[in-house]
Amino acid sequence: MGILRTFWNSPIGPKTTHFWGPVVNWSIPIAAMADTKKPPESISGNMTTVMCIYSALFMRFAYMVQPRNYHLLVCHVANETVQLYQLSRWMRAQGLNLQWGFTELNDLGEKEIQKALAGLRRINLEGLRWRVFDAKGQVLGRLASQISTVIQGKDKPTYVGHLKERSLKDQLAKDPTEVIRKAVMRMLPRNKLRDDRDRKLRIFVDSEHPFDDRTLEPYIMPPRSVREMRPRARRAMIRAQKKVELQQQSANETRKGKRKDVQAAVSS
Repeated sequence: MGILRTFWNSPIGPKTTHFWGPVVNWSIPIAAMADTKKPPESISGNMTTVMCIYSALFMRFAYMVQPRNYHLLVCHVANETVQLYQLSRWMRAQGLNLQWGFTELNDLGEKEIQKALAGLRRINLEGLRWRVFDAKGQVLGRLASQISTVIQGKDKPTYVGHLKERSLKDQLAKDPTEVIRKAVMRMLPRNKLRDDRDRKLRIFVDSEHPFDDRTLEPYIMPPRSVREMRPRARRAMIRAQKKVELQQQSANETRKGKRKDVQAAVSS
């Protein structure tokens, strides 16, 4: 009884937080022991490292505090041991995954090389200039800038810079079907159905087309309203309408004047 009474009244006894703090902290190593049965892929490397540092700091605190709290020291020694074991499992798993990653990168590199070779086969290589860049000792940004300049053909004396548009006349001479296609596409709403609607459109330069075996209905264009006309044509049409109205009005006034003269002559 004397030993229990001494422990009960001691500075690290049940009456103080020096006792109940380690009791609560025992839940951490117990949970870590349960996690040792889980696969290493589920371990968080950052959290495990933080727990190792946390237990190391409190181990020093438990030993340096007066009176020394051996209960807290044992708790964090146990937690430090389990967390270090979990960290070693995580590091081994990461090393294995890193090796797999290198294998995947090698496979990806081979696929990219095959894709590049397939792309070169589709390009007409006749007449192309071949440039060799030595990247040794070069600044990355300057090297990339020079390569992009050559790829775009800006180093050629025939390069025309800032060519972002083509006149309608040039486009009609190059591909007249693209003029109509772009005009129609810009009229369509920009949504998921736009590509499907584009596939429905077939444009041909001449009257010949591969759909002679199908029943085709000719579309009759509705008459143009004044609002749909170009500004110059619309103004000309409005002027012509006003001119006709003025002529009709002057003709009506002339007829009324003749009628009045006839009536005056009859009355006289």
